[in-house]
Amino acid sequence: MAQTDPLARLSEAITLAKGGKRAEARALLLELTAQQPDLELAWLWLGSVTDEVDERADYLRRALTINPNNETARSALVRLVGSAPPPPSPIAAAPLNESESPKNSLILIILAMVAVSLVIVLAAVVIGNKLQQPPATLTPTVSFTPSYTPTLRYTLTPSR
Repeated sequence: MAQTDPLARLSEAITLAKGGKRAEARALLLELTAQQPDLELAWLWLGSVTDEVDERADYLRRALTINPNNETARSALVRLVGSAPPPPSPIAAAPLNESESPKNSLILIILAMVAVSLVIVLAAVVIGNKLQQPPATLTPTVSFTPSYTPTLRYTLTPSR
């Protein structure tokens, strides 16, 4: 096999399997799973080109080990042997990779707490500075513009 790209080799094996060349596909898939043991689709196809029931069940179980949510592998295993491992509960966490380790999560939580604390301290400093400044004084301005409008009044006095 001159191809070194695992996905290209997987594609070739699938084409062989679909073309009825099960033995050639099986040989290629066995080689591929030896080199790429976590290639879920290769295990699934390997189960489809294998005649031995126990081997087929083992390959389907391997696909389910890699991806417990693989309904194709689960239903094929149920049809083959009558049962399959239960699907994972929604609460069950996926395997942690390095970036999701509890240590990294704890570090992120601590950093978030430090950031929140800094915001609170800065807000307190700003508010404290505002309180220490003398309050602005309002100086009342009185303006008076006198206006006088003379009014004439007449008074009648009786004459004697």
